[in-house]
Amino acid sequence: MARVPVTLSMDEELVREAERLGVDIARVAEEAVRREVRRRRLALLKRELEALKGELDRLDVEEVVRVIREDRESR
Repeated sequence: MARVPVTLSMDEELVREAERLGVDIARVAEEAVRREVRRRRLALLKRELEALKGELDRLDVEEVVRVIREDRESR
């Protein structure tokens, strides 16, 4: 996977303290972005599932079974 440079502005005191403690800021920032991307993807999927659930709740189960049986019998 290609890597691209990203510029990050942070509080100077925080950066000094992080460096003093040996924090790899680039690694921590990348991990934080990965977590946030995952969190937002999951939130989006949950919203999409809720929307689909509303659609599925309107389906008549007996009608679905009938259509599936008709399709199987036509093969």
